[in-house]
Amino acid sequence: MTLSPVRLRRLVKHRKRLEQVEERSLTEALALGRARQAVLDLSIQQRVLALSPGNFAGPEVDLAARMSGRRYIERADRLITAQRSAVEHSGREADEARDRLLQRRRDRRALEALLDRELKEQSLRRERREAIHLDEVGASIWHRSAAQKKGA
Repeated sequence: MTLSPVRLRRLVKHRKRLEQVEERSLTEALALGRARQAVLDLSIQQRVLALSPGNFAGPEVDLAARMSGRRYIERADRLITAQRSAVEHSGREADEARDRLLQRRRDRRALEALLDRELKEQSLRRERREAIHLDEVGASIWHRSAAQKKGA
């Protein structure tokens, strides 16, 4: 089924809009991934600071402080694990959004190529019709002039 150039133009315009939606989706997914990575980096830095030797220095050993520090580190480890999972999930979402964007782009380009081909074919058909019409006009003029020569 061949679509008219007008319909193809509308389809290309629609596909372009869909491609723009996918671009925004990819941008949002990448921004979310960067934000999650920043939060993860901050959590890792806080954990490293909590484990620094200066926190446990001193002549006396405070058992309560050590226990609360240990619980903090355990919570931080669980939080970091969850945040790493979130960063990985964001990466997968960004990859999926990128794949969808590339697919939309391929679809739009294919329709644009189809539109170009249809416009070229339409132009070629128009040129052929004009050539045929000119041939018919030329032939009828020739026949008239040949008939006038016979009659003269």
